[in-house]
Amino acid sequence: MALSVAKEKYSAFIQENYVPLFFRDYYLNVVCDKPWEVILHEEENRISAIFVYMLKQKYGIRYIVQPQLCPYTGPFYFDRLHANDSYFEMIDRLPRHQLMILDHFYEVPPFKEKDNSVTLKHTYLINHATEIEKLWGQQSSTHRRIIRKADRELNHTEVDDIEEFLRFVLQSFEERGKKVPNEPQIFRKLDGVLKEKKQRKIVKCTNEQGRIVAMCYFMKDEKWTYNFANSVVEDYRHYGMNLILWNEIKATLNEGRSFDFEGSMIPGVDEFFRRFKGIKTYYPSIKKSSNGLVRLLAKIKTSKDTL
Repeated sequence: MALSVAKEKYSAFIQENYVPLFFRDYYLNVVCDKPWEVILHEEENRISAIFVYMLKQKYGIRYIVQPQLCPYTGPFYFDRLHANDSYFEMIDRLPRHQLMILDHFYEVPPFKEKDNSVTLKHTYLINHATEIEKLWGQQSSTHRRIIRKADRELNHTEVDDIEEFLRFVLQSFEERGKKVPNEPQIFRKLDGVLKEKKQRKIVKCTNEQGRIVAMCYFMKDEKWTYNFANSVVEDYRHYGMNLILWNEIKATLNEGRSFDFEGSMIPGVDEFFRRFKGIKTYYPSIKKSSNGLVRLLAKIKTSKDTL
């Protein structure tokens, strides 16, 4: 299938201009189960903003939602001066739809909708200019003690095999009686692309008996390291994860990138990420529909449901 004019122009444009990993064409080509599209906002013959989206249809309802394995989508700005105006101009150009559920990237400026369809989620970010020693000093004495203890008692190793990561995630989720949230086959395909482009890193912690107690999957672009997916065994959940995250934060800062915890709104997870003293950063979450029945159905859907 031939690319649309907008997608072709966008793909050429981002060869020379930064967009976050989740906005890259090769990333979207994997995670979107329906064709994705992009709206371009141009000023003086130059792209100043874009809006990436995927349109789906089910039971006669046309809806725009997050693709699987894509934490942020929607707008991104190359010129933030008139961001609010360009946002609503691009929204008006979206194809007809009855429902929109999207989480925008945190660099998107805050805005308001008249129907209160915008809420705020948050993550924790550590800026690339942060001094590692200063950040270490900001950790609580308890947190530093846990990291030191984990460093003495656990082995921290980078691995290359996505299957090892997927097996551990499946096992750890089954032990807690939970279902793995993402399709393994899509993850495998995405990992193949990111591995080739050197944009992922898999790390595990093992105890003295060689048992894996924690694993993390990080994604990277030129500016950010994203704490994308992780899992632990219950009896080591604080030690292994603390060690992996702290070591990756140090590596990220040494490489000149910033770190995104991909913060969860789940209270326990949020509390854990907050311990690392990142900056709490809000981003817009959109749940919008002009249809009352569709709006009601959207409210009772959980974030893990698949439309």
